[in-house]
Amino acid sequence: MKLSEVGKTVKNLSQTEFDKANLELIINTVSPFSLIEHPAFIKYCHLTSNKVPMSRRSLMINVSLLFNDMIQQLKTELEKIEYVCITADCWSIFHR
Repeated sequence: MKLSEVGKTVKNLSQTEFDKANLELIINTVSPFSLIEHPAFIKYCHLTSNKVPMSRRSLMINVSLLFNDMIQQLKTELEKIEYVCITADCWSIFHR
């Protein structure tokens, strides 16, 4: 990126792409859902992409849908496997 391009929108995002990027940001940074409604975040979104982020309710619905899809994918993968080994570290519980 050239110095003259810094601060300029490089790509015009659709609302769907913008919402997906915000969803990934919240999930990957383990941020609270309330971040999406914080005035500073809304201002940042408006300045960088001229878009308004989705509501917290929509965010929570989308996270739930992604979670359910992930669970279904795991079940599908595990159905193909004959054996699964699970371990647990019980030793550290006794030393707390």
